Amino acid sequence: MTSDNNIIDIIRKMIKSGYTQEQIEQNLSELGVTAEKAQRLIMISQSDVQDAIQTEINQIVHDQMEKERQRLLVELKEEISRQETEAENRLEQKMRQEQAEYAKNQETKMANDEIQLSQGVNKALEISQLAREKAILQEQRINAIQAQGPRYSDVPREHHRGTRVLQILFFLAGVGVAAFTLYYIFANQDATFTGDNVYIVVGMAIFAVVIMYLSTLA
Repeated sequence: MTSDNNIIDIIRKMIKSGYTQEQIEQNLSELGVTAEKAQRLIMISQSDVQDAIQTEINQIVHDQMEKERQRLLVELKEEISRQETEAENRLEQKMRQEQAEYAKNQETKMANDEIQLSQGVNKALEISQLAREKAILQEQRINAIQAQGPRYSDVPREHHRGTRVLQILFFLAGVGVAAFTLYYIFANQDATFTGDNVYIVVGMAIFAVVIMYLSTLA
């Protein structure tokens, strides 16, 4: 058996070296191997060589496939990274656009709030001016009554009553404007005190000072 194995190894080497079958049979005949045995060993050697070649081919194919797999993995990772970067850029751009639109809407809203506040304050001042003019007319009427003589003993009482009514009018006007302003804040700002309604609060403060001033003049 060992002798046959050695002969098979020799045959394999000759096959790999490019010997023809006739050359191999002639060499084996010189070694004392019969023609029948030589053919049988050559067939075994050829089968082993083919198996070895197939194994080598399979290994080469496997190596090539592994290299291709690694290359595809690298390309896939690069593509995923590129897609993620593009998605992040699109998201960032969308967020910037939404922030710019929100800021623009806030500016428009603040401008509208300022206009409404200005209109409210102007209306309140107009009411206060009308009340003041009415008070002046009342004062002039009282002075005219006093100028007619002492028989009008109810003048001081009437003057006091007119002053009291004027103060009540100022108070009611101030309460009405303040209530409207607070309702506006809670209705439009969800009951939260933010920078958007700072102008409204400042306007309320100015209006309150005006009301107090006009009350003292009355």
